[in-house]
Amino acid sequence: MKEEKTSMAANQVELDLIDLFWDLFSHWKAILTVALILGLCLGGWKYSSLMKEYQDPSYLAEATESNESSTRIYETNKASLEARIDSILLEQQERADYEAHSALYLIDPYNASVEERSYYIDAGFEIIPDNLYQNPNFNIALVSAYHNAVAKVNVSAILAENGGSEDLSSYDNKGLFLTVKEDAANGLLNIRAIGADPGQASAIIAAAEQAIRDIEPGLQETIHEHSVTLLSANSYQAAADELISLHQSRRNDNIKLYDALNKAVTEYKELKLPSLMPTSSLDAVKSGLKSGLIGLLLGVVLTLLAFAALFILRNRVADAEDFVRRFRLPVLGLLSTSKARLKLDRWIQTRQGVSSEQPHDRQLRLAAANVSQEAGESRKLLLLGSAKPERIAALCAELQPLLPQLQLQAGGNICGDADSVLSLEKSDAVLLVETVASSSNDEIRKELERLSRSGKKLLGCLLLGKAEKKAP
Repeated sequence: MKEEKTSMAANQVELDLIDLFWDLFSHWKAILTVALILGLCLGGWKYSSLMKEYQDPSYLAEATESNESSTRIYETNKASLEARIDSILLEQQERADYEAHSALYLIDPYNASVEERSYYIDAGFEIIPDNLYQNPNFNIALVSAYHNAVAKVNVSAILAENGGSEDLSSYDNKGLFLTVKEDAANGLLNIRAIGADPGQASAIIAAAEQAIRDIEPGLQETIHEHSVTLLSANSYQAAADELISLHQSRRNDNIKLYDALNKAVTEYKELKLPSLMPTSSLDAVKSGLKSGLIGLLLGVVLTLLAFAALFILRNRVADAEDFVRRFRLPVLGLLSTSKARLKLDRWIQTRQGVSSEQPHDRQLRLAAANVSQEAGESRKLLLLGSAKPERIAALCAELQPLLPQLQLQAGGNICGDADSVLSLEKSDAVLLVETVASSSNDEIRKELERLSRSGKKLLGCLLLGKAEKKAP
């Protein structure tokens, strides 16, 4: 039970993401192959199925009708939005031009020039005490007549002559530039004029006074003799409530118009071309290409997942670092007996640690130097492991000339080779020979247990790279 727990602990090795990355990168040819095959299959299937559908007369008739209807709706909505935007822009321009020249908006409603006049109209009316029949009171008729005369003053013409133009036909000018209030029973007539400056207000009030003077002779004859007396005349700067309300209403209307324009522009930007039903071979090609790209991505993802799973679950020696982490034994040499065909593969193998950038003879000399240093007083070395016997024998033949002071003997797998067991008894030390991505970790562990029981000195391990075909 204790040995089982020790074995399980030895198998728990931390996953190195960098090793995983380089391992996945080393399978780039397989990944591309699978991705291309899946992309071509998916794209070809999509293209052929669509072409078959496009050749159906009923589908073509339905697609044509649907496309025409969608296009008509799109064009109608587009034209409607464009017309609405143009209308709002035109109205905004007209309002801006109007406000730039209108006397109503040239006045500062919070600091308007005001002219006020109060008149007393006396027709000599007196109440006779204790008399059943009184003399007629002509004050009411006279005040009303003067009121009407002042109300007819052409304020538009006055404004045009005094710094502003305005068509007041749609406004109540009595409540804006010229206000007339009467107290007919007491013979009082109050006139109030406002303007952008004192000159404008004075011109309006002067026109009102002139209207009173012009109508007075006629009223003396037609209604009754009377007198018109100016009671007060005031000039000052003040806020005009009527204009404040008008300006605020205008600003609110401009804000609503601006919001309506933003809404229309947003709707226009969001208006998209209708999604038309495909009917041509070009549409089938586009759909096939899209499906092919999806297939490529799907192939890459699936292949990466598959190789990642194999990397995590595999029970093989990954590289020199992996060997050291698992078995706590030094790697005395990494020997590549061949090189990959492509430079990219050779570079990846170097990054992985399954190959060396040095020439093979330098790898041998470095391995021989490390073996000589670790051997110490040992003279008979037995090379054995789970690597192929012929590769162990070839390695032994190459190392022997570099280690003349040592006697090297090639063996096999000690767990299954009787000759290796016999040779072990005659050797002073043992040197493991394993193959990257081929030697099983479980098999190596069994070898180490067998060697541990033998009591022989274990110098370390020589790792052989993947055996590939030589480049031509």
